[in-house]
Amino acid sequence: MKKIILVLTMFFLFISLAYGDTDLTEEEQDWLDSHPVIRFAGDPEWPPIDYLDGIQKGLGIDYLKYIEDELGIVIEYVQYDSWSEILNAIENKQVDMVLGSYHESRESYLTFSHVIIDIPYVVITRSDYLEDVDLTFLHNKQVATVEGWVFNTIIQETHPGIETVPYPSVADALKAVSFGEEDIFIQELASVSYEIEVNKITNLKYVKEYPQTVDVRFLIRKDYDELRQLIDKVLMDMPQSKKNDIYNDWIKLDIESFYEQPMFYVISVFLLVVSLLVVFWFKLLRRQIRIKTQALQDELNHKEMIQKQLEEAIEKEKEIKREMIVQERLASLGSMVAGISHEVNNPLGICLTSTSAFRSKLIRVKKDYESDHLKKNQFDDFMIMAEESAQIIESNLNRAIQTINGFKNMAVDQLQDGKEMIDFCLFINNHTETMKYELKKKQVKVEIICSDNLYLLGDVGALTQIFTNLMINSLVHGFVNDNKHLIKIKAALIERTLVIEYSDNGVGIPEDIVDQVFKLFFTTKKKQGGSGIGLHIVKHLLDEKFDGRITCDENPGGGVMFTLHIPIRNH
Repeated sequence: MKKIILVLTMFFLFISLAYGDTDLTEEEQDWLDSHPVIRFAGDPEWPPIDYLDGIQKGLGIDYLKYIEDELGIVIEYVQYDSWSEILNAIENKQVDMVLGSYHESRESYLTFSHVIIDIPYVVITRSDYLEDVDLTFLHNKQVATVEGWVFNTIIQETHPGIETVPYPSVADALKAVSFGEEDIFIQELASVSYEIEVNKITNLKYVKEYPQTVDVRFLIRKDYDELRQLIDKVLMDMPQSKKNDIYNDWIKLDIESFYEQPMFYVISVFLLVVSLLVVFWFKLLRRQIRIKTQALQDELNHKEMIQKQLEEAIEKEKEIKREMIVQERLASLGSMVAGISHEVNNPLGICLTSTSAFRSKLIRVKKDYESDHLKKNQFDDFMIMAEESAQIIESNLNRAIQTINGFKNMAVDQLQDGKEMIDFCLFINNHTETMKYELKKKQVKVEIICSDNLYLLGDVGALTQIFTNLMINSLVHGFVNDNKHLIKIKAALIERTLVIEYSDNGVGIPEDIVDQVFKLFFTTKKKQGGSGIGLHIVKHLLDEKFDGRITCDENPGGGVMFTLHIPIRNH
């Protein structure tokens, strides 16, 4: 008998496990038998209530699994991309139930289960937000909400004219408040606490509860009222301990203020101790800073003294360079004085000779005239000679005047500073004419190839010194043999730059010293009196007066080539 009772007990226990613990009527069981699979549409993003993370998860899903076990049914999960698609699907009876909350606008196509959990809406602000949040005066605040939630309708009805800023998700709205883009965010506690923990947002605080709650429940298609009754029966019979376990699994935070938590006092004591240590450390640090500051000030004063000495040295070097340029100009003028005097002496000597011959002829004619022995042919010869002598004297005096004027102009140009418009072709021809005696001594021919209308705005004295030094450099260093000597000067405008090629066919410059020719005091003829400043002055004047540059290369035809680049963008 005992064995029969044990078997019957095990049988009924098996039946009870197979069909769940909830007592069902015959009609309810028949309905379940005819509807063994229930289609549930999960929300893709409503953590921690109902969300998709590979599979459907959440507080509501744990309730659904409990109902599934209790009723012995199979839940088929159907996925949609948005809440609006889910509502459309259940309205068209493509799914049987969803998780959501009550709103009168949904009564036409839905029936509603008992509330699973009633979650309060909470007001969230930044930790440093000090203004009092008055819930009756929200229209002057930037209130963040979540798109598509029933709460948007509720808050507009409660606070007409309020400016809400909808965000795609709870996480986006929380970040907007955290970054100071919005003032406050009102949302149900479960979603807020979940997203704060997941996203590790630390600068937000709960201010207060909003006088509305989210009544989380199952929303069931209107014609499935039997299913709604079954779910309500399971929820009513569900042990409170089971409900608490599910709640604690998903909702970690509550609305308790941080200042009311024990951790606040622990942190306060810790911060006080740290503050005392910081004050003590700061006093020590301030003493060290004072000592270090004094040392740095002494070092700074020393550096300022060195800087002042350096500036004085630089200024002195500039003054020395200016004096060297003047001395070089005077030296180049002095070297041409002998040539100029020779050029002047020749025509003046011819004038003196012509004058002496004319005077002798005049004395003879005068003597013959006074003795009445002057013949007509003698007088005619005298007149011819007088005219020829006058022409010779006039021509040679003009030649001497031109030579003296040319030397004078070159001397003035070399010694004066100031910008003026320079016709380069005219300048280089005149300068070559002024240098002709120096060039003639070494039988140097000068070829000038110059484009028309080459004008530049610059210091004519500096330009004169540049080409004087280049020609003297060719005469002293380049033309040391008896070959036919040639200097070529070619000038052209290339992309708003005046490019001048100065070349000679002299002995050239050894490749190993090409890079040194512009250095101050560098010369290969120190024993012959070379100063080593000529080409350095050329480079210095070109850079300082014309913002230009010069390079030195081997002349393809033998000798050396200097290439000058003078920008004319400001001319």
